[in-house]
Amino acid sequence: MRPDGTLYCGANHAVCPPFQDLLGAVDFAIAKDSPAHGEYTAEV
Repeated sequence: MRPDGTLYCGANHAVCPPFQDLLGAVDFAIAKDSPAHGEYTAEV
């Protein structure tokens, strides 16, 4: 959840990955300032 209330990533799976794997993915995205899939980051 970003400060503006938008959700960076959501997952809905019958089989969830181990929590540490999910946490690792979040840490990576934050460290790389990675945009969410489908997020447009270029100038309009």
